Amino acid sequence: MGYRDKIACVLDQTGTPYSRREVDAMDTDHCPKCDAATVVAGRMPPPYGHIDHSFQPTGMPLFRWSGSAPSCSKEFRACLSCGLVWTHLRPEELRTFIDKHGTAKLKLKLSPFRKAPPEQDLA
Repeated sequence: MGYRDKIACVLDQTGTPYSRREVDAMDTDHCPKCDAATVVAGRMPPPYGHIDHSFQPTGMPLFRWSGSAPSCSKEFRACLSCGLVWTHLRPEELRTFIDKHGTAKLKLKLSPFRKAPPEQDLA
């Protein structure tokens, strides 16, 4: 079994469970794109005047939302072979942010995560 096939439940610092695959993506020597074992850990300084990194999805209406965008991990990984750079954020925070502040087009991406309404008897 490869490292990508391992899935186990772990808890983050708030006690929220998330998949082991997320942990492996940030705690591995293998690139998720090219599978090369040439990954280095590092940090990117946040933009000037900001404390944290935040992820702002393309398609968000500018200056129409209040509150902060979902925070990203301060830890980054980079592949020396293909150049991929990655980090991690809480997907539920991103979905909530898009649901609250996103455009109609961007909200369409949320459809796989919406629960279907319960079936009703027609009797």
